[in-house]
Amino acid sequence: METIADLIEAARKRTGATYTDISERLDRSKQLITNWKSGKKVPTDGDVLALARMAGENADKWLAIAQAARTEGEARTRWELIAQKLGAVAMALVIGVGLASPAHVQAAEPGNSTHGVYIMRNG
Repeated sequence: METIADLIEAARKRTGATYTDISERLDRSKQLITNWKSGKKVPTDGDVLALARMAGENADKWLAIAQAARTEGEARTRWELIAQKLGAVAMALVIGVGLASPAHVQAAEPGNSTHGVYIMRNG
């Protein structure tokens, strides 16, 4: 099961930010970020959304992971299952979109076109 520490690390890697940079972007203390990483505290939903945006990740999955961390007992197990399912759905969508993409795509470049451009004017 992924943890908030994984989300923080993904945000750090994707943005090239240090933990201090992340704490400044979120307007939170570096100590609080450290507590999130260690699991001593859980970020608010707003902070989870901001971290997910920084990481380029599916926020829904991370919100469920954060809720699981805040919860105990059977409810925690259920939230963990929801997070896993959301992660699996996101992965299936990425694979599906990748398979549906055209096999050969070529960017247009000057002098690389076999077709001319026709400009028509009225009048």
